Amino acid sequence: MPHLLDLPPEIHCLVAEEVAIGDEPDTWDCKSVQSLRLARKALYAASVDIFGIAFFVKRNHVVSRYSIGELLTITEHPAFGPCVRSVQIEVSCKETVDSETRPLVNKDVFVCSGSFCGVMQKVFENMKNLGNSVDIVVCASEGGGSFGWKKLAVGKDAFYPISHTLRQTLEAADLSKVTVRDLSIELRDCECTSFFVSQGEVDALEEAVAECLTARIDDNINFRFAGGDDCNSSISYNADERLLELHGDHIQLEDDCSDYVFDNWIANRPVRRLDISDCELYGTGEEIVARYFKPSRDLQEIRFDRVLLDKDPDWSAILNYLADHHDLVRCSLSKLECWIDAGIRGQFVTDLPGGYATFDAEGDAVTPGLREIAILSKKSAATSRL
Repeated sequence: MPHLLDLPPEIHCLVAEEVAIGDEPDTWDCKSVQSLRLARKALYAASVDIFGIAFFVKRNHVVSRYSIGELLTITEHPAFGPCVRSVQIEVSCKETVDSETRPLVNKDVFVCSGSFCGVMQKVFENMKNLGNSVDIVVCASEGGGSFGWKKLAVGKDAFYPISHTLRQTLEAADLSKVTVRDLSIELRDCECTSFFVSQGEVDALEEAVAECLTARIDDNINFRFAGGDDCNSSISYNADERLLELHGDHIQLEDDCSDYVFDNWIANRPVRRLDISDCELYGTGEEIVARYFKPSRDLQEIRFDRVLLDKDPDWSAILNYLADHHDLVRCSLSKLECWIDAGIRGQFVTDLPGGYATFDAEGDAVTPGLREIAILSKKSAATSRL
């Protein structure tokens, strides 16, 4: 029987895959793959691709000279550079900086001098030269998981405004001419978001989004904005499916950064599918129609799940508009809610045909179904006030 190391390279690759185990890189046994890679030269060649996928496809780095420098080194590596597909830049800090000291730590040389942009341009150029496109994530977080976080000195790390980081990251991508496939802006971890995103920073972020997105991003880019003022809402656009998803506690008509993003960029994208879930929509039915549905002339599918109207007593205006002005081919509705004022402010759920919890319809059944639910919504509102 031949020795394992004498078998063809294809067999070595199968061994490496068996050691990794798992359908997705997130579930792989990366430590075992790492050990296998270092065991023998023949097994190194077999496991290097799996090792690269497990460790280097998605790179998460804090904004620091050390961390971004290591990212550049990785993209220059002959074996692992080609693996890098996604870059997450994390605006991170180890301790809260109050408003009195913030102006001082804002002036970090690495970011404000343009050095960060220069290094990121080289990173993106390396990826482009390898034939790769890139997914870009710019986020604000308390850190702990991204590369370089442990090396941030408590009390000495600088505050990096996310708007500044976003501008420089996208400028670097623009200068490198790399293809941007996905862009995500994430403001998460409520405890630190008030630190990272003061009102002045919200205004600056709005300006950065308006400038960067409208100038550089086209209809073929997937986009996600998560966070907003309450850290739970998100807006995402899937370019391939022309799918717009609104999710979270509050989707307002004004005074919210996520809504600024919607009005200045998302609302102009072609939308065929609209998915709204776990949302409280601010505004009357007419205002919501004008904002979410009139711009989407090619709308074909809708899904509303656990959606609450804040200012309208029923869903009739919205549902009748959809029935009259859109040739919908598919819809799914469940738990459509409205606020009522009956001494103590409460909410009620619109009845659906047949008493079912969900209304699903396709083709010719969509329009009459929407009109029927509009009538039921008015009746539900009247009954709830009794």
